[in-house]
Amino acid sequence: DNTHLNNEILLYLPRLQMFTFNIETYITVINETNRTKPNEIQHTFYNGKSHQCICYIDQYPRGKARSHIYSIPYKLNDLCDISSHFPGGLFAYVHTISLMDIYYAFEHDFFNKSAHSFPILTSLSVLNRTPQKYKRLLLITLNNF
Repeated sequence: DNTHLNNEILLYLPRLQMFTFNIETYITVINETNRTKPNEIQHTFYNGKSHQCICYIDQYPRGKARSHIYSIPYKLNDLCDISSHFPGGLFAYVHTISLMDIYYAFEHDFFNKSAHSFPILTSLSVLNRTPQKYKRLLLITLNNF
């Protein structure tokens, strides 16, 4: 959270000009009133500085949730545990990604978006327990045979 980040980390780095990060948090949502919104999480990282970031939240069954927040432009070489709610964007430095979503399927459109988001991708791993709902069929004509 913002308090921990500011009091335990950023406080000791007063000359920090750039903060590159990729943070995932898992929480239990007790009721609808303590449900955090992505813009609330993003706001905690500004702290009067020009840190830009993207955040998305996955809501899971039984009151579980996960937030994924990362700095932009993203200059790290890998991006791990991307879920099916990943908003996309351009990740010009990323060589390796891992996709993980056990509750929601990675649909065909997600892979199309990912192909544009990671132009130099060399390694992809996928963990998904839910089958696709919207499968695209590849029809092959045998006219040339």
